[in-house]
Amino acid sequence: KSADPAQQRTIIELEARKYIPVPVSEVQLDWFIVPEAISEGAPATDKVKVLIVAVHNDELALLEGVVRGAALATSFYEIEIFSTIRSVVSEPVKPVLVLDIGASATKVYVVEHGVVALSHNITQGGQDVTRSIATAHGLSIASAETLKKEHGFSSTSSAAGYERQAIELVFSRIFGEAKRVITQYETGNQKTISAIVLTGGGGVTKELG
Repeated sequence: KSADPAQQRTIIELEARKYIPVPVSEVQLDWFIVPEAISEGAPATDKVKVLIVAVHNDELALLEGVVRGAALATSFYEIEIFSTIRSVVSEPVKPVLVLDIGASATKVYVVEHGVVALSHNITQGGQDVTRSIATAHGLSIASAETLKKEHGFSSTSSAAGYERQAIELVFSRIFGEAKRVITQYETGNQKTISAIVLTGGGGVTKELG
C-alpha cells in the first residue's frame, strides 16, 4: 500500500505477467487501484486490489489507422465496458450487474462504486439467436434476423410459437450463466446485486424484459 508510484508500477507490471497471455511488451498496460470500499468486510490485509487493462499493440495500431484515415484526432482510447458504465450505470455505490448482449458473445460485469468488480464472458449472443430461428424455420440468416427484430418474444406472428422457442433456447443459456456469475459474486462478497442492466443489440430484443 505504501509503495511510491514508480515502485507500484514495477510491482503491478511484474504481477500482470501472470494474467496476460502475451509478453507485456506487446500490449499497452493500464491499471486502477480498486477503492477499499469494494473490499469492505473482507479480512484485513496489507494488499490492494488492482484492476488491470491490457490492449494489444496491433489493435491500437488498427484504431489509430482508422482515426488517421478519417482525418480525426483523438486524445485517448477507452475499452468498451468503461464507456458502457458511464452510459448505463447510474447507481454510484451498490453492485449492479451489466449484461451486454453482443452479436457473437455476451459480456457480464459486476460494477460497484463505478468500478468493474467482476467480469465474465459468455460465448453466445445475438447471432446464435438468429441461427436458432433460421434452423427452426428453415430460413436464411437474413430472414431470421428480420423475424428476430420484428417480433422478438412477442406472439403476434403465425410463426411466433416456434420463433419464441428458438429465442428462449439461447437466452436461457445466457441468463443461466449470468445467474451463476451473480451467485458467485454474492456468495464470495456477501453482497447483493441491486439491479441488472440489459444493453447491447441483443439486450433490446422486443419484449425481452
